[in-house]
This record gives sequence, C-alpha cells and structure tokens, in this order.
Amino acid sequence: MTKSFYRHLIILGLSLACPSALAKKAPPTATMLQFRQTLQELAPYLSSFDKFDADQNHRYIEQRLDRFVELGQHRSELTLADIPDYGLTLETLFQLLSQLQQSFHAGHKERARMLLQSTVGVCISCHSRLPVGAPIFSGDDTTEWVQAIPNPVERARLLFAFRRFGDAEAVLRRAIQGYPSNGIHVYELVRTLDYLATIYTRVDGDPALASKRFAEIVHRGNLPRFVQEDLEVWLGAFRLWQAEQPFDIDNAQDAEVLTRVEEILGPAANQPRFLADRALRIPYLRASALLHQLLIKRPRSPRAAEAEYLLGICYMSLDQDLFVGFDGAYLKSCIHRDPTTRIARKCYNLYEESVYLGFTGSAGTSIPPEIQKELSSLRDQVYPPTEKEK
Repeated sequence: MTKSFYRHLIILGLSLACPSALAKKAPPTATMLQFRQTLQELAPYLSSFDKFDADQNHRYIEQRLDRFVELGQHRSELTLADIPDYGLTLETLFQLLSQLQQSFHAGHKERARMLLQSTVGVCISCHSRLPVGAPIFSGDDTTEWVQAIPNPVERARLLFAFRRFGDAEAVLRRAIQGYPSNGIHVYELVRTLDYLATIYTRVDGDPALASKRFAEIVHRGNLPRFVQEDLEVWLGAFRLWQAEQPFDIDNAQDAEVLTRVEEILGPAANQPRFLADRALRIPYLRASALLHQLLIKRPRSPRAAEAEYLLGICYMSLDQDLFVGFDGAYLKSCIHRDPTTRIARKCYNLYEESVYLGFTGSAGTSIPPEIQKELSSLRDQVYPPTEKEK
C-alpha cells in the first residue's frame, strides 16, 4: 500500500478502519467499507448495556472488538512522521482499544461499553479538528442504518463520527426541541448541547450561525436552570467572537497563532483548570481548533511544544466524553519533543499534578504502578537526577 494512500486514510480519520490483512489486500473502497461495516455491527450495542452484556452476544462482540484491536499491531504503517497530530490520535485510540479488549475479556462489560463509546468520541474529536470535510461514505446508506438506533444522542454521535455533520446537527436540534417530553435525560441534554457547540465552533467555525442557533435554544426557557446559565454564557462568547476581526491562520506567523490562542483563553492560558469548566467551553473549543490547525498545517513548527502545552490545558478543562485522554497525550508529547526545555518542564509539572489529582479520592492517593513508572521516567528526563542521587 502506498504512503499516499495511508496519508489519505489518516487525513480522513479512516486509518482505524479495518484489520491489517484487509488493509494490505483490499482496495481503498473495501477498506473503508470494512470500517463502516464493523462499526455498524457494533452500533446497536453502544446504547444498550443489556444487549452488550448478554451472553448470546458475547462472541459476536468479541470478534468485532478483536478486529479493531488488531490495527494496534501495525500502527507504524499508519502513522505519518510529517503529521504527528494524527499519529498521536491514533496512539490514543489504540490505547483505548487495548483497554477495551482487556476489560471485555475480564468480564468488566460496563467499562468496556463505556470505552467503546469513547472510541467513537476519539473519531469525532479527530474529525472536528479542521473545518468541514466531506462525509466519509458519500452516497451510502449510513444515515439510513443509523436511524434504527433508538437513542437520538447515540445516533448523532455516529453521524458525527462519519462526518455527517448536517445530519448530526438536525438530530441534535430535534432532540432539544422535543425536550422534556421526548424523555431524554438531563445528562443527554447536556451532551447534546456540547456536540452542537463542537460542530458550530470547530467544524463550521461560524459564530453568527452559532449565535442564532443558541439564541433560539436560550429563548425557549424550558431547560434546567444550570443548563440555561451555561448557554447564556456560551451565547455571549459566540457574540463576542462574531464581533472580532477574522483571524487568517494561513497568513499568520506561529507566534501570532499562539498569541491569538492566549487572547481567546484569557487567564485560563496560565491558570489550568483540572475540572471541566462548562462556562468556558467555547473559548477552549476555539483555542483547540486553532492549535490543531497549527500542528496539522505546520507539523515541524518550532513552537509545536507550546501548542501542545496549550492543548493540554484545553483538553484538561473540556469534558472527557469527546476528548478522553487527550490532555495527558499532548502534555507527554510536549515533553518528548525535547525534555531539556522550559516548556517541557511546564508540561511535566502540569501532567504530574493532573495524575495526582486524577488518582486521589476519599481513600487517599492510589496511582497504578504502570502510571507511577511512566511518571518517574518522565521526571528523570525533565529533571535528570544528579550522580549523587543515582
């Protein structure tokens, strides 16, 4: 298979599509259809734990999970050196798939199902990094089979994953319009609004459309008060964005892009928040979109480590439904670029703090051994021990 083909797959987010054997033997169309087919076969089990847990479905699901996991053994063939941002996403996905397989085989099926949902979130995150692209399977029956999924939020997630942005938006908007009589839970309502914000901010990049759509939702006045307050803040953020002068990243210097990101984030650029801050969701989404464009369009930028540090801050503060694992992934990538730099130390300090906070609860701090080992290795790279300490 040629490098140009692999480049095409990664740019489309399709390099995760099929078993390696098929990738080597089948033409591109078959490869893409295999990915679609596998996800289609697993889709009915995403939103129903009873189906996912049923003994009669165990082998069926296991075979399809194994099909995805096999890709992890050949990721070096799929990761392009000149597009490290996509390579990092692939690595994050393969880690999730490995955890998913282990959890399923160990009988922890609720965790496995949650991880399967997270893998769809990784696809969505990847496909929303650049402005609107073409649907993955133009002219196919994706919309038709997705409609058979009863939960509208899960339908929208799959449409989003296949770059059916317009179809996903329509499903999400209908779900909001039907609330609360349609029976969706408040948690699903919040997710619906998050997905819409992601589409309008990272895919469309259209603050005027976002302002119009969210004004319509706010004026309905039938949402829980805490949701209503978040949306009022979001609407204000979209209107401020609408009033700004357009920013042309293609004609901006790297330093100008980072300055623009810091202006969007404000104090949050220097004051990381370790819990999702819903009020600041729009600035974080906007900033992350610019940073991804910088890393994808200029993969060898001398300011790449700084961009990854800021992405770590963004993803640390965004929810983990769509962006699971990306905060740590970007902070570690920042460190690995050159552990001797000041920005690497900032990335390590932030990552270390997030690890300790993430594994601390009412019973104290309990960091898994493999995470402790990784943290120790990173610390030694950034803060090399002296001979006496060795």
